[in-house]
Amino acid sequence: MAETTKSECRDELVWNEVPHLIEPIYKVDERPEKMWETLLYGWQHTLIDMGTPLVLPIAVASALKLSAEQSIAMISATLFVMGISTLLQSTFGNRLPVIEGPCSTTGATIISMTTLFPASAIWGAIFFCGFVEFLVGSLGLLKYIRVFFPMAVAGLVITCIGLNLGIMGVSWIVEGADKINICLGATVIFVTFVFRFLLGNIFKGVLSRGSILFSILIVGLGIAPFVREMNWHEVAVRPWFAFPELFPFGHPFEGWTFVHGAILGLLVAILGSVVEMLGDFAATSAVCGIPYRVSHMNKGVKTIGICNMIAPLLGSVSVTSYSQNSGLIANTRIASRFVIQVGACFIILYGLCPKFAALLSIIPQAVQGGVFVLVCCSITVAGLELLHSVPQTDGNKMLIGLTLLFALGTPIYFNAPEHSYFIQNLPMFLRLLLSNSIVLAVVVGTFLNILINHILLRSQNDKNE
Repeated sequence: MAETTKSECRDELVWNEVPHLIEPIYKVDERPEKMWETLLYGWQHTLIDMGTPLVLPIAVASALKLSAEQSIAMISATLFVMGISTLLQSTFGNRLPVIEGPCSTTGATIISMTTLFPASAIWGAIFFCGFVEFLVGSLGLLKYIRVFFPMAVAGLVITCIGLNLGIMGVSWIVEGADKINICLGATVIFVTFVFRFLLGNIFKGVLSRGSILFSILIVGLGIAPFVREMNWHEVAVRPWFAFPELFPFGHPFEGWTFVHGAILGLLVAILGSVVEMLGDFAATSAVCGIPYRVSHMNKGVKTIGICNMIAPLLGSVSVTSYSQNSGLIANTRIASRFVIQVGACFIILYGLCPKFAALLSIIPQAVQGGVFVLVCCSITVAGLELLHSVPQTDGNKMLIGLTLLFALGTPIYFNAPEHSYFIQNLPMFLRLLLSNSIVLAVVVGTFLNILINHILLRSQNDKNE
């Protein structure tokens, strides 16, 4: 009896309410019937997650003033760590079908820190912050935030994740009002529609469930080369196989320094990353049709901490969970974590095969933008459905409306060019808060939830009694 009680305690639900958004074709612990289907679905996951893993390491390498060879090595190392992290998370961590990848929040912070701290301090800060994440997850501290992170706040975070990424996808399509980019983005969406809705009964639905993969290959590598110049030289000059170098920038006992300012600045970014992760885990649980449990939060953050201690040892930027694969799960209804494990193996091979990684990198950004828009539709709808499932009280309606308006409107104002000087002179945490709608959704939503539902309404109920 005692063992059952301990197990139940470890597997506490994050919320008392259990949303049920979709019924997956393959559930979390199920496998597709055919191995070739598993390979197809796993590869599909990797292709929608290649934008940030290729762009972010280049930006960080540029800020650190690394050589061209070091930049290429950082991209390969980042892909390798991305695959290892995904494999660890889906197998030993929270065992959810979550893709891990380089963190934009910490990446942007690292880039801004390069003018203040040497590279040795930045690598040391990444390692230290990973250790802090590991401790937080290992000690089970995240279970104490459940009362401040109800389903309404989680729904707001998921909705903002979808809208935030969706806006980025749209900008990739319409940037510069380039007609070819707009046509490529529209074509990839149209081809996906054809596979999804017209070919749904062909090959037992495989064409429909693999619609995003087929649209990327047809438009990105089949049509795009005829209308857009693509740098095939980058593919030709890359080797077929190369292992990431161990300790390319030093290690904790030699080459790294631990500077208080760098650690504090990155800890703020890590806080924002953890907040996004909790929203990602909630979104993944929702689209997989399973309850969101405290163990998902603690084990997930603990595993990310381990991965962020490994990342700088191989010369990779820090990693976090990705949102877009939950949208793909909602689209395809393939929630199998075994599919994600196969996808992780593909990503590891990308990291070991610079030539193939280069092939993915030359796919036009407009094509990636079209895929992002489709995926973010599903993320946004999942968030809205989660919001619809919360009690529709006056307090929750005010909480949801105000949080969405502040979370989406504030970054638009402070990210405008005319306000760049003002925001650049703010402390790191305020810069992150005012410019990131996801972090704002958590902070504003949590504050309003405490104010409205735990202080004002509780006070009013006490008076009525």
